[in-house]
Amino acid sequence: MYSYERLMSKSRNSSFICWGVECKELPVRACCPPGDANGVVTNFEIKTFDGSANPHLGLASIIIAGIHGLRRNLSIPEPVEPESYVFDWNNDDIRVPGSLRCAIIHMDSDKWFNEMLGQEFLYTRRGVVGVRLLLFNEFQFIHIRTDYCQTLM
Repeated sequence: MYSYERLMSKSRNSSFICWGVECKELPVRACCPPGDANGVVTNFEIKTFDGSANPHLGLASIIIAGIHGLRRNLSIPEPVEPESYVFDWNNDDIRVPGSLRCAIIHMDSDKWFNEMLGQEFLYTRRGVVGVRLLLFNEFQFIHIRTDYCQTLM
């Protein structure tokens, strides 16, 4: 739960679905060999997932998205120059989900993505995430109650 708060405040660029050339701030960056004057891209780097994220699900999501794009012949958007790019906080199509609840809604609403993951995985994931949400809400309630009781003393 807290990973969403850390990512959103860490950098405005980590809040958006975008990529750029030789820019470490963006979630995906295209890299060129050192000293290459032609700017030939030889590999891509993906920004590290948050420590509390499931790296297997994250990497699977990236692979599934790539397969989906290839099958639909989608074009890659232009690279972003963070210094000159105006990030639109109101455009939900280019922002990453801002909470676990939003991420669940986005993931559950994507029929093709769910077909790729399979029903068994989705059933298990819903159970694990549901327990995490319940525990998180209970944890928050305990802290609120404890803080309130301490103010009365």
